[in-house]
Amino acid sequence: MARPSKKINIRHIADAAGVSVATVSRVINNRTDVSESLRKKVRTVIENCNFCADRGEERLFHLVMAIVGGTGGEYASLILEGAIRYGLESRSAPGILFFREEVSRKRSLLRLLRERRVDGVGIISSDNYSHLEGLSESGIPCILVNQEPTGNFGGVGNDSYGGMGQAIEYLISLGHRKIGFLEGELDGCIDHCQRKQAYLDGMHRNGLAVPDSYLVLFRPTSSPAESGYIQMNRLLDAAGEITAAAVNNDEMAVGAIKACRERGLDVPRDISIIGFDDRPLSRFLHPGLSTVRQPLEELGYHVMHALDDFLQHKINELPREILKTELVVRGTTAPPRRRNA
Repeated sequence: MARPSKKINIRHIADAAGVSVATVSRVINNRTDVSESLRKKVRTVIENCNFCADRGEERLFHLVMAIVGGTGGEYASLILEGAIRYGLESRSAPGILFFREEVSRKRSLLRLLRERRVDGVGIISSDNYSHLEGLSESGIPCILVNQEPTGNFGGVGNDSYGGMGQAIEYLISLGHRKIGFLEGELDGCIDHCQRKQAYLDGMHRNGLAVPDSYLVLFRPTSSPAESGYIQMNRLLDAAGEITAAAVNNDEMAVGAIKACRERGLDVPRDISIIGFDDRPLSRFLHPGLSTVRQPLEELGYHVMHALDDFLQHKINELPREILKTELVVRGTTAPPRRRNA
């Protein structure tokens, strides 16, 4: 989404669009009492005329982090911490908006943002793109978190592919050759898809077999830890020869470790487990969880910073950035025992 520059005034925009000055003002200020078709017409004139309304140097923009499709749990809370940290540093107060299925029956996400007079929004979504309809062309700057940006959306994500690739290479460097993988939810989760692909590519790149039994597909449960527990039991039932397992996220890894211990398997002496995310509790487990650190707080900080910079005309395009991940080695990984190698 390009940033126009101020060249003409609001009266010129109103005349060119064939509407009143009040209508142009309502469009600029994200008011709800304008139809989307008329809003689009006025926005098109604004873009074509390279016009930017003067909001004043001291104005604090109303920025929101919207959580779409659920509460997001600890994952979302860490992203929100980064957004709040930016707000404290910039003297602004980013808002939080929860948008669930029951809300969408009454009003769209776009209408809700209009009603709240939102200037810019970051989207944390556990859903697909269905609730984002109309947002890309709305004129409200929008940045997706850990999702593939399309249209006018910006995007800030993590290098899930590179991070999981590091994890697989690390397990192989320890001597593991029989490595399983516990898949996360793939629908609408591009980073989960990338983690799965990195596992497959890493194994194939090193000439290692990936039998169907090594890849355990995701099935929804009440919690990620329960998913990890169930999937790990399925993996051990089907492929008891494995010496290591890479897990889609840390919460699933906690459940996977429990499943191993209930079967009398020591982690990491009998089987190595590595997760992804580096949630705060991961280093306090016993043993501490080896994992890949995803910069969740930095994601939230970057989103708010970029929206603020865009609205203040410091940047001309919404970013599409990928932040680095980092392998964190702790106590749940070790070389395989000789009898299992």
